[in-house]
Amino acid sequence: MITLIHPSYATAFLRTLAGAKAGSTQQDDSGFSPFAYRIENGAAIIPLQGVLISDFAVGWGFTSYEILRAQLMRAANDPKVARVVLAINSPGGEVAGLDGAAATIENLIGQKPVTAHVQGVAASAAYWLASQCHEIVVSQLSEVGSIGCVFIHVDHSQFFESAGFKVSLIASGRHKLDANAYEALSSGARADIQARVDSLRDDFAREVGAGRGERFSYADALATEAKIFSAPEAVKSGLADRLGTLDDVLGEEGKAGARLAMAHRRAAKSGNPKMAAAGLEPWSNVIARMNGQAAPRPPQQEAAGRHDNNGKPWGQVISGLRERKISENP
Repeated sequence: MITLIHPSYATAFLRTLAGAKAGSTQQDDSGFSPFAYRIENGAAIIPLQGVLISDFAVGWGFTSYEILRAQLMRAANDPKVARVVLAINSPGGEVAGLDGAAATIENLIGQKPVTAHVQGVAASAAYWLASQCHEIVVSQLSEVGSIGCVFIHVDHSQFFESAGFKVSLIASGRHKLDANAYEALSSGARADIQARVDSLRDDFAREVGAGRGERFSYADALATEAKIFSAPEAVKSGLADRLGTLDDVLGEEGKAGARLAMAHRRAAKSGNPKMAAAGLEPWSNVIARMNGQAAPRPPQQEAAGRHDNNGKPWGQVISGLRERKISENP
């Protein structure tokens, strides 16, 4: 099985996967629904926790891609939901079902702002999904990355031999027994599997580049060599946009930041890399200032004093939000 998971979580992944496929419930006796989500300040908070699996299942320690898709589609059509926050703490998981979940996020970001917030880890498949959101906000002690994939093969032949068992394999088709668990992995099977995981890693990097745009390209993703990064490293490199808590994301400034990220994504998709047509300065400059770093504005933007999609300087937007927050909470 090829997986998109950080290798240090592989054992836990196999245990969780076995438990999930053994059976779980879609609704318990208390009336709990797996499709429910909490709404705060207009944001639907959808958890992406634990190992990611393809099966339609509910339980502790894993998230089903199918249930995630259902939650995202429900949020897209929910009039009470103005934006969506994916609350991520996951080492990744199965390949099967990942493309469907990513496509659902791609559809949602055309309708509402979507922020990925990482509290813990967003590795491998979890980072693939995070990279498709408008922005990625990480808590100070989180880790993100692991842009690669892994195939786990266990050779049980010596175990069975020592136990006195002799396994006979009868098959039709030259490759039918490739990577079976009862004999050592052949050089041909190993080469085929390596080609598949290399191809999947390339697909992963392309999707990251498509989602992150100028912030973190396809080439940047490949260059990580599947390394996992601390939160400050991720922000510095472009894997993530800024540091922040979930409360920061759910607050008024987080709401404004999500809207701005959505505007930039739309501008980038318009085919104008300089974003001048949308009245937006380069996203890298915006992110630099949001992280407290100096970043000069392009002359035309500086002259016009424009920052958000309505032509108002970002500093004025933030100041106004802070003043309103103070007045509402004296």
